[in-house]
Amino acid sequence: MSGGYRSIKSENILCTSGFRHFGPTGSFQSNSVNSKQQRMKSVLLLTLVISWITGHCDDHNKAYSDHNNYPCLRASNTTAYKTFLIRHLILENFNVEQRSAWADYLNRRGLCGRTGSSGQSFFQFGDINDVINICNGQSIWERRNLCKSIKAFDIYYIESKRLNFACYVTGITRKRSVYAIVACDLFIGVVCLPVHYEGQDTIAPNRNQQLCRRRIP
Repeated sequence: MSGGYRSIKSENILCTSGFRHFGPTGSFQSNSVNSKQQRMKSVLLLTLVISWITGHCDDHNKAYSDHNNYPCLRASNTTAYKTFLIRHLILENFNVEQRSAWADYLNRRGLCGRTGSSGQSFFQFGDINDVINICNGQSIWERRNLCKSIKAFDIYYIESKRLNFACYVTGITRKRSVYAIVACDLFIGVVCLPVHYEGQDTIAPNRNQQLCRRRIP
Protein backbone atom coordinates (compact mmCIF):
# COMPACT_ATOMS: atom_id res chain seq x y z
CA MET A 1 0.00 0.00 0.00
CA SER A 2 2.89 2.36 0.65
CA GLY A 3 3.97 2.29 -2.99
CA GLY A 4 1.45 4.95 -3.95
CA TYR A 5 2.80 7.61 -1.64
CA ARG A 6 4.88 10.43 -3.04
CA SER A 7 7.61 12.24 -1.14
CA ILE A 8 7.00 15.97 -1.55
CA LYS A 9 9.59 18.60 -0.62
CA SER A 10 8.46 22.12 0.10
CA GLU A 11 9.53 24.60 -2.55
CA ASN A 12 8.84 27.67 -0.49
CA ILE A 13 10.74 28.60 2.67
CA LEU A 14 8.07 31.10 3.67
CA CYS A 15 5.47 28.34 3.65
CA THR A 16 7.46 25.80 5.66
CA SER A 17 8.47 28.27 8.33
CA GLY A 18 4.89 29.02 9.29
CA PHE A 19 4.14 25.74 11.10
CA ARG A 20 6.09 26.12 14.31
CA HIS A 21 3.40 24.23 16.24
CA PHE A 22 4.34 20.98 14.52
CA GLY A 23 7.20 18.76 15.58
CA PRO A 24 9.68 17.03 13.27
CA THR A 25 7.49 13.92 13.03
CA GLY A 26 4.46 15.90 11.95
CA SER A 27 2.58 15.52 15.25
CA PHE A 28 0.86 18.53 16.74
CA GLN A 29 2.64 20.14 19.67
CA SER A 30 1.13 22.85 21.84
CA ASN A 31 2.18 24.60 25.01
CA SER A 32 0.18 23.55 28.05
CA VAL A 33 -2.56 26.00 28.97
CA ASN A 34 -4.69 26.31 32.04
CA SER A 35 -8.08 27.20 30.65
CA LYS A 36 -10.41 26.17 27.86
CA GLN A 37 -10.61 29.78 26.73
CA GLN A 38 -6.84 29.91 26.21
CA ARG A 39 -6.93 26.62 24.29
CA MET A 40 -9.71 27.93 22.08
CA LYS A 41 -7.72 31.09 21.34
CA SER A 42 -4.69 28.94 20.47
CA VAL A 43 -6.51 26.78 17.92
CA LEU A 44 -8.26 29.77 16.38
CA LEU A 45 -4.89 31.47 15.99
CA LEU A 46 -3.47 28.31 14.46
CA THR A 47 -6.37 28.21 12.02
CA LEU A 48 -5.72 31.80 10.98
CA VAL A 49 -2.01 31.09 10.52
CA ILE A 50 -2.75 28.04 8.38
CA SER A 51 -5.29 29.98 6.34
CA TRP A 52 -2.80 32.80 5.75
CA ILE A 53 -0.02 30.43 4.75
CA THR A 54 -2.17 28.33 2.41
CA GLY A 55 -3.52 31.51 0.88
CA HIS A 56 0.04 32.46 -0.06
CA CYS A 57 0.91 29.01 -1.37
CA ASP A 58 -1.90 28.28 -3.79
CA ASP A 59 0.48 27.72 -6.68
CA HIS A 60 1.86 24.63 -4.98
CA ASN A 61 -1.58 23.04 -4.53
CA LYS A 62 -3.61 23.63 -7.68
CA ALA A 63 -2.58 20.56 -9.67
CA TYR A 64 -4.11 17.91 -7.44
CA SER A 65 -7.46 16.13 -7.59
CA ASP A 66 -10.34 16.76 -5.20
CA HIS A 67 -10.05 13.24 -3.80
CA ASN A 68 -6.50 11.98 -3.52
CA ASN A 69 -5.89 8.27 -3.92
CA TYR A 70 -3.68 8.14 -0.82
CA PRO A 71 -3.44 10.08 2.46
CA CYS A 72 -1.14 13.06 2.82
CA LEU A 73 -0.84 14.01 -0.82
CA ARG A 74 -1.11 17.68 -1.72
CA ALA A 75 -4.50 19.27 -1.17
CA SER A 76 -6.34 20.78 -4.11
CA ASN A 77 -8.56 22.88 -1.83
CA THR A 78 -6.29 25.05 0.30
CA THR A 79 -9.11 26.11 2.64
CA ALA A 80 -10.35 22.56 3.33
CA TYR A 81 -8.73 22.29 6.77
CA LYS A 82 -10.27 25.56 7.97
CA THR A 83 -13.66 24.41 6.67
CA PHE A 84 -13.20 21.08 8.46
CA LEU A 85 -12.62 22.83 11.78
CA ILE A 86 -15.69 25.04 11.39
CA ARG A 87 -17.91 22.13 10.41
CA HIS A 88 -16.68 19.45 12.79
CA LEU A 89 -15.14 21.02 15.89
CA ILE A 90 -17.07 22.69 18.71
CA LEU A 91 -15.41 26.12 18.74
CA GLU A 92 -17.34 27.71 21.60
CA ASN A 93 -18.18 26.90 25.19
CA PHE A 94 -21.92 26.23 25.56
CA ASN A 95 -24.30 23.64 27.00
CA VAL A 96 -23.87 20.81 24.50
CA GLU A 97 -26.81 18.90 26.00
CA GLN A 98 -29.28 21.70 25.28
CA ARG A 99 -31.04 21.90 21.91
CA SER A 100 -31.58 25.65 22.02
CA ALA A 101 -27.86 26.21 22.66
CA TRP A 102 -26.97 24.02 19.69
CA ALA A 103 -29.53 25.82 17.52
CA ASP A 104 -27.99 29.17 18.39
CA TYR A 105 -24.47 27.87 17.72
CA LEU A 106 -25.35 26.28 14.37
CA ASN A 107 -27.28 29.34 13.27
CA ARG A 108 -24.45 31.76 14.00
CA ARG A 109 -21.90 29.49 12.30
CA GLY A 110 -24.03 29.02 9.20
CA LEU A 111 -24.30 25.28 9.84
CA CYS A 112 -27.99 24.81 10.55
CA GLY A 113 -29.50 22.13 8.30
CA ARG A 114 -26.28 22.02 6.28
CA THR A 115 -26.50 18.29 5.57
CA GLY A 116 -30.24 18.12 4.94
CA SER A 117 -31.87 15.09 6.55
CA SER A 118 -28.49 13.72 7.68
CA GLY A 119 -26.93 14.79 10.95
CA GLN A 120 -23.65 16.61 11.52
CA SER A 121 -20.78 15.24 13.59
CA PHE A 122 -18.71 17.34 15.98
CA PHE A 123 -15.53 16.63 17.92
CA GLN A 124 -15.20 18.18 21.36
CA PHE A 125 -12.80 21.12 21.43
CA GLY A 126 -10.43 19.43 23.86
CA ASP A 127 -9.75 16.75 21.24
CA ILE A 128 -8.20 19.15 18.72
CA ASN A 129 -4.65 17.82 19.11
CA ASP A 130 -5.80 14.21 18.75
CA VAL A 131 -7.92 15.09 15.72
CA ILE A 132 -4.91 16.64 13.96
CA ASN A 133 -2.76 13.67 14.91
CA ILE A 134 -5.18 11.31 13.13
CA CYS A 135 -3.38 12.44 9.99
CA ASN A 136 0.05 12.19 11.57
CA GLY A 137 0.60 8.57 12.49
CA GLN A 138 -2.37 8.01 14.80
CA SER A 139 -4.65 6.27 12.31
CA ILE A 140 -4.81 3.38 9.86
CA TRP A 141 -5.27 3.80 6.13
CA GLU A 142 -8.76 2.75 5.00
CA ARG A 143 -8.96 3.68 1.30
CA ARG A 144 -8.18 6.66 -0.94
CA ASN A 145 -7.17 9.45 1.47
CA LEU A 146 -9.41 8.17 4.29
CA CYS A 147 -7.92 7.20 7.65
CA LYS A 148 -9.50 5.58 10.72
CA SER A 149 -8.31 6.88 14.08
CA ILE A 150 -6.48 4.62 16.51
CA LYS A 151 -7.87 6.65 19.40
CA ALA A 152 -11.57 6.38 20.25
CA PHE A 153 -13.51 9.65 20.46
CA ASP A 154 -16.79 10.83 21.91
CA ILE A 155 -18.57 12.62 19.06
CA TYR A 156 -21.74 14.71 19.07
CA TYR A 157 -24.15 13.89 16.27
CA ILE A 158 -26.56 16.77 15.75
CA GLU A 159 -29.72 16.76 13.63
CA SER A 160 -31.04 20.17 12.65
CA LYS A 161 -33.30 21.92 10.17
CA ARG A 162 -34.12 25.46 9.16
CA LEU A 163 -37.76 26.54 9.11
CA ASN A 164 -39.03 30.09 8.54
CA PHE A 165 -35.53 31.52 9.01
CA ALA A 166 -35.21 29.81 12.41
CA CYS A 167 -32.93 26.89 13.35
CA TYR A 168 -34.39 23.85 15.07
CA VAL A 169 -32.30 21.03 16.54
CA THR A 170 -34.28 17.81 16.41
CA GLY A 171 -31.73 15.43 17.88
CA ILE A 172 -28.57 15.34 19.99
CA THR A 173 -26.69 12.05 20.21
CA ARG A 174 -23.38 11.59 21.96
CA LYS A 175 -21.63 8.70 20.26
CA ARG A 176 -19.17 7.33 22.78
CA SER A 177 -15.90 5.56 22.05
CA VAL A 178 -16.10 5.57 18.26
CA TYR A 179 -13.24 5.60 15.78
CA ALA A 180 -13.37 8.61 13.47
CA ILE A 181 -12.75 8.27 9.74
CA VAL A 182 -11.40 11.43 8.14
CA ALA A 183 -9.71 12.39 4.89
CA CYS A 184 -6.11 13.58 5.21
CA ASP A 185 -4.37 15.89 2.75
CA LEU A 186 -0.98 17.57 2.68
CA PHE A 187 -0.71 21.35 2.84
CA ILE A 188 2.25 23.25 1.36
CA GLY A 189 4.29 20.06 1.35
CA VAL A 190 4.75 20.14 5.11
CA VAL A 191 1.74 19.25 7.25
CA CYS A 192 -0.91 16.56 6.82
CA LEU A 193 -4.29 17.76 8.11
CA PRO A 194 -7.92 16.52 8.21
CA VAL A 195 -10.07 17.94 5.42
CA HIS A 196 -13.26 15.86 5.46
CA TYR A 197 -15.29 13.88 8.00
CA GLU A 198 -16.36 10.58 6.43
CA GLY A 199 -17.98 8.94 9.45
CA GLN A 200 -17.22 6.78 12.45
CA ASP A 201 -17.02 3.12 13.39
CA THR A 202 -17.40 1.20 16.64
CA ILE A 203 -14.73 -1.30 15.52
CA ALA A 204 -11.10 -0.39 16.15
CA PRO A 205 -8.72 -0.40 13.15
CA ASN A 206 -6.20 -3.18 12.58
CA ARG A 207 -2.95 -1.73 13.89
CA ASN A 208 -0.89 -4.04 11.71
CA GLN A 209 -1.96 -2.11 8.60
CA GLN A 210 -0.45 1.00 6.98
CA LEU A 211 -0.35 4.12 9.15
CA CYS A 212 -1.57 7.45 7.79
CA ARG A 213 1.16 10.07 7.85
CA ARG A 214 3.36 12.20 5.64
CA ARG A 215 6.31 10.42 4.15
CA ILE A 216 9.60 12.06 5.17
CA PRO A 217 12.00 12.30 2.18
